[in-house]
Amino acid sequence: MGGGRREDCGVTGRGKSIRLDFRYRGVRCRETLKLEPTKANLKYVAALRGDILRKIAKGEFRYADFFPDSPRAGLFGSGRAGNLLVKDALDDWIRGHRQDVSLATLHEYRKTIRKHLIPAFGDIRLRLLTKAAIKEWRASLEVSPKTANNILTPLRQMLRDAHEDDLIDKNPSATIRNLKVVTEEPDPFTPSEMKAILAQLDGQVLNLYQFLFFAGLRTSEVIALKWEDIGTDHIRVRRAKVRGIIKEPKTASGTRKVKLLQPALEALTRQKAHTYLQGEEVFHNPLTGRAWASDKAMREAHWGHALKRAGVPYRVPYQCRHTYASMMLSSGENAMWVAKQMGHANVQVLFNRYGRWIQDVDPDAGDRISEVWKEAK
Repeated sequence: MGGGRREDCGVTGRGKSIRLDFRYRGVRCRETLKLEPTKANLKYVAALRGDILRKIAKGEFRYADFFPDSPRAGLFGSGRAGNLLVKDALDDWIRGHRQDVSLATLHEYRKTIRKHLIPAFGDIRLRLLTKAAIKEWRASLEVSPKTANNILTPLRQMLRDAHEDDLIDKNPSATIRNLKVVTEEPDPFTPSEMKAILAQLDGQVLNLYQFLFFAGLRTSEVIALKWEDIGTDHIRVRRAKVRGIIKEPKTASGTRKVKLLQPALEALTRQKAHTYLQGEEVFHNPLTGRAWASDKAMREAHWGHALKRAGVPYRVPYQCRHTYASMMLSSGENAMWVAKQMGHANVQVLFNRYGRWIQDVDPDAGDRISEVWKEAK
């Protein structure tokens, strides 16, 4: 970033782009250009801003000539006619953020906009969208609080940006709070339930779930695991597959080295006969002969039937991860080590979720310091 920042002249370097700032028809206008903020590029954008200001002063400025894809082109009557509609604002927003989020997140945003937001608000003029309309629509959604919050996320971000860019006088979503989400308590399988489930499985499916029970990985991490990630006594977790899309872990702690416990190692050893020579994903769906597309496919293919035959109350495969945590903590393994194995950001997350499985304090705790005191006399 050779040139630094040039806020004094309305040109600012921001990450991997440059924002220029000017006023037109009494409105503050800010446009972001996908240019590295080098000294040369900052100088170029400063000259561009100067040209814009000269044309404004002469009454010759047409917004669409400089920024044809900007929503302000419609706002000022050049480009798209009339006031901007919510669907157009959402379309502009998602195109402007393609490089700012992961492919998985971008896919979810597009899906949410197409399925929920455009049918609800698409033909409303952006300036006329109200807080009451948003809240009333959210209340009509027949989804969980967490899903409702996720559905609103692209709309919230678009409205925030529109307000910052002076496209709207007030952000109608600014004071709408997220719905309270109650975290579902872990419901791990008992050792006898785990054995009963595994007894109903065979082949690749048995290998998959035995590994899940004894590796502590998330289901999305397991189906993205490749043979190149497997060491002699450990595995490296560095990706996840969500709805068929590969993504990196959200946090640094999510990328981790996990010790291979004996039951997990045995499952991998058996699995080699099925997929090792292909050199890619470790676990495949035997019904398709290809890598698992999602954890939903895992649930639907074999899991539910195995639990029924085993006489075990249904829980989702993710509870295998909770089972791993409960087994490790109940057997007295170090909580910090377990937290690192599972990819938790800190040990407090582990205590909050799995505290009741941590072994009771040693009844002789505190006696050792008394012995030290005696020896010191």
